[in-house]
Amino acid sequence: MLLKNTIVPKKSANVHKNSFFYLFKQFASNVRFKQATMFFCATIATSETKTSSNSMPRLLFFITICTILASCANSQKRPKQSHTKPSNADNWSFTGKFALSNGKENGSGKIAYEINNQTVKAQFKAPLGQGSWTITENKNSAELQSSRHHPVFGNNAQALISNELGWDFPWNNLKFWLRAHKTYAKITPHTSSIDKIYDNGWTISYSKWTQTPAGLLPKKIKASKPPYAVKLVIYKWVVD
Repeated sequence: MLLKNTIVPKKSANVHKNSFFYLFKQFASNVRFKQATMFFCATIATSETKTSSNSMPRLLFFITICTILASCANSQKRPKQSHTKPSNADNWSFTGKFALSNGKENGSGKIAYEINNQTVKAQFKAPLGQGSWTITENKNSAELQSSRHHPVFGNNAQALISNELGWDFPWNNLKFWLRAHKTYAKITPHTSSIDKIYDNGWTISYSKWTQTPAGLLPKKIKASKPPYAVKLVIYKWVVD
C-alpha cells in the first residue's frame, strides 16, 4: 500500500531522453565527435518521442549506434604503449661526487666518468689531497694527468692510480660495479634494483636507483673492503 503523501512520477519521454544523454556522456570523450554525435542523437531522440508512444525500440537502436561510435572515438585517443626494451648501452657517462678512505686518510671531491668506444676517461678533483687527476685508458695504454706533477703513462690505469694512492684501488672493477654487476660479468640491463653484490673481497651496496634507457642504474654506491672504502653519489647518468 502506498503512503498518502507518496508521489508516483508519470512516465514521460524525458526519462528516456535523459537516460540517452547519460549513456552518451559516459562514452563520448572526443570533443568534436561528441558535439556532432550529441546533436544528431538529440535530434533523433526528440523526433522519436514526439511521433509515437511506441518508439522505444527505435530509440534504443539509435542509442546503441551512438554508443558504439563513441567507443570508437575513445579507442582512437588511447596512447600507444611503448614496448621498447632497455639497451645494454656501450657508451655512457655520469657526473657526481666521490669519497675515498684507506682507514687513516679520507678525501672527497667531484667525479666525471665516461666510457666511449672502449675508451675510459675520468676526472677526479681533489682526491685524498693528491690534487686533481684526469685518467684516460684504452685497450693498450693509460695516462694519468695530475695537477701536482707531470703526466705518467702505463699499460693500465689500475697501476697508475694505485701508485698515486699507495693502495690497491679497484679501478678495473669500477666500470662493472657502476652498472651493478660483478667484475667481467656480461653487462645486461637491470629491471629491478638490488641491494648488494660481493666481488673480489669487496662488498658493494646500492641504496638509490634511477630509470634510464639502459634500465635501472644506481645513484648511491658504497664499496668496502676494510680498511678501504669508496663511495659514489651520482648526480646524472647519460646513456647513448
